[in-house]
Amino acid sequence: SIAAFVAAMLSKTGAAPLPAVLLICCWWRHGSIRRLDMLRSVPFFVISVVTGLVQIWFQTHRAIGEHIVRDEQFLQRLAGTGRAVWFYLFKAVLPVNLSFVYPRWHTAVGDWHVFVPGIALVLVAALCWFGWRYGGRAALFALAYVVVTLGPVLGFVDIYFMRYSYVADHYQYFSIIGVLALVVAACRWVVPGQVRVRKRPKGAAILTVLVVLSLSLGTWGRCHVYKNSETLWR
Repeated sequence: SIAAFVAAMLSKTGAAPLPAVLLICCWWRHGSIRRLDMLRSVPFFVISVVTGLVQIWFQTHRAIGEHIVRDEQFLQRLAGTGRAVWFYLFKAVLPVNLSFVYPRWHTAVGDWHVFVPGIALVLVAALCWFGWRYGGRAALFALAYVVVTLGPVLGFVDIYFMRYSYVADHYQYFSIIGVLALVVAACRWVVPGQVRVRKRPKGAAILTVLVVLSLSLGTWGRCHVYKNSETLWR
C-alpha cells in the first residue's frame, strides 16, 4: 500500500489527503482513532508531506513564476473555501451547466455574506454530529471525506490554473466518491433487506437504469467539448 501511494503521489499530488482519509475510515470502523491507527499512518503522512512540498515548489517556481495567481488574504481564502465545497457538492449531485473555466467569484471580507457558505457548512456538520443515531454519522463521514480530499484545491495553496478559475470539475475526482457512497448507502437503507432479496422491486431497477442512462448520455455529450482546443474554448 505504501508503494502504491508513492506511485500515486508521483502521478498526481491530488492523492495527498489519503493519510487523513485513512484515519477518517478508521474512525468510521472503530468509532475512534486508535494509537495503532496513528502509527500505521505515519509513513503515509511523511510521503504526503515530502512529495506535496516538492509539488508546491514546482508550482511556485516553475508553473507560476512571477505571475500573481491570487492576491487574497487568509480570511478571503477562508471565505472562498465554504463556497467551493458547496459548489462541488452541488455539481456532484446535479452536474448541469458545466464549464471548463468557471468565473472567479469575489470574496471581499467587508461583505459579511461571503462567510455564509462556510458557516452553513459548519452548521450542517454540527447537525450531523447531533443526529448521530439517525444517519448523521454516515453523513458526517461523507462530508469529512469530501472536505479533506478537496483540501489541496480549496485555495490555501496557489495553483496556476486559479489565475482563471478557483474551481474546476476535475478537482473533485476523489471527493465525489464520498457523495456517491453516501447516496448508495442511503438507497440501501431506504429499501428494506427483505424487499431487496426477495421481491426486487421493478421500480427501483427501472429508476437505476434511467439514472445510469441519463448520466451516461450526459458524459457522452460532455466529451465532445474536449474534442480539440477550438471546441473547448468555444
